[in-house]
Amino acid sequence: MISTIILYSTESVRKNLKANLHEFFPDVNIVHLLRVKGNILDSIERHNPQLVFFEPGMPNYNYNPLCKKLSIAGCELILILDKSLSKITNFESCVSGLLYKPMTRANFIVSVRTVINKIKILTSIPSLAKSDVSLTRNFVGIPTLEGVEYLNTENIIRCEGIQKCSRVITEDRKDIISSYSIGNFAELLIPFGFELVHRSHLINLQKVKRYTREGYIHLTNDSRVPLARRKKTEFLNLWAHL
Repeated sequence: MISTIILYSTESVRKNLKANLHEFFPDVNIVHLLRVKGNILDSIERHNPQLVFFEPGMPNYNYNPLCKKLSIAGCELILILDKSLSKITNFESCVSGLLYKPMTRANFIVSVRTVINKIKILTSIPSLAKSDVSLTRNFVGIPTLEGVEYLNTENIIRCEGIQKCSRVITEDRKDIISSYSIGNFAELLIPFGFELVHRSHLINLQKVKRYTREGYIHLTNDSRVPLARRKKTEFLNLWAHL
């Protein structure tokens, strides 16, 4: 069983989350429910969970102690966000997945399954679980035609939508065909510094070399992807702050 703490502010979010966990992930055991954010550090200390579901949004709340505690405890964090809060900066060092309100079944299954698979693989390989936190924090499972392949997100350059599947292009020039759609990959990888710049193209912002006036983004593997016109201002603002 995988132990989890749910920190929520609304009853509807709690009920939806509990129902989805019960239906799709019965091996996840909810050990504590919290309504007050100030008690979460004590709850992590007391229950030592492997996974925390957290709905941020408390004004002037200092999240740094939470990220530090999660890192020390080796605990994974899934954030529950409104769409308007999808751009986050104060959790980049510790977030493992994102759920968006209103919660869709596809978003829930993709995000939670990926984090649970990560927990299971880290548990089964003690040496990996004890390795550098920055490595394991960026560790994601990608479903392929043969099974599941685990990658460090820092090695992923971009993802390209191909009908209902996707092609994942990595640093070692190995292309992986995944059963995930490009939308699934966006939900999975945006917390790790990726951006959906076109309806068929998701890129790692750290792999951008330049942007040309013709409307193309050039990446470190010498490939290029088109930038959707509606995404131009958002992308240029993001790139300016890298």
